Amino acid sequence: MAKYKNVMIVDDDPVTIIIGERLVKITGFSENVACYTNSVDAFEYLKQQFAVGISGDLTQLIFLDINMPGLSGWDFLDMYNSISATINPRPLFAVFSSTIDKEDMNKALSYSFVKNFFPKPLKKEHLEIL
Repeated sequence: MAKYKNVMIVDDDPVTIIIGERLVKITGFSENVACYTNSVDAFEYLKQQFAVGISGDLTQLIFLDINMPGLSGWDFLDMYNSISATINPRPLFAVFSSTIDKEDMNKALSYSFVKNFFPKPLKKEHLEIL
């Protein structure tokens, strides 16, 4: 049985998306995975889910890249934070990035809904921690 019903991967790199999606499916980590290479579209999808409010089908975990063009992962987290008080149940976030900057990790983990920070690429060991 899958650990999660619905997860989302948000990353501007299509190869990272493919690897993450395959890993999530092969390991049985989640029943469904929604993938977005554009953080604006991903955020709009989340807002639509929250508006409908069907808790059994809401995204439960979001894998989020930090460094993306346009709406960065930081922007995404800030926008989510501004609406998260109205969301129940709230999805958790696992930030993953190619950065090795300790300040980035500390900043990501300062958000109460960010569960972990992982270096890219997403690995089976990361899923086991979650």
